[in-house]
Amino acid sequence: TFIGLIAMLDEDFGVRISPGTILRCHTVEDLLDEVTAELGPTKMAA
Repeated sequence: TFIGLIAMLDEDFGVRISPGTILRCHTVEDLLDEVTAELGPTKMAA
C-alpha cells in the first residue's frame, strides 16, 4: 500500500516525508519526486 511504501522509505532510507506532503501526492511518481527532493544529491550518492 501507499502507506506501507512511505513507512519503508522512512525505515530503510531515513527519508522523512511530512503528512502534508504525503497528502499532496496522488501517485507513486509524485511520492518518488518528493523522496528524491528530500534525499538530495548528497544522500543519493551515499
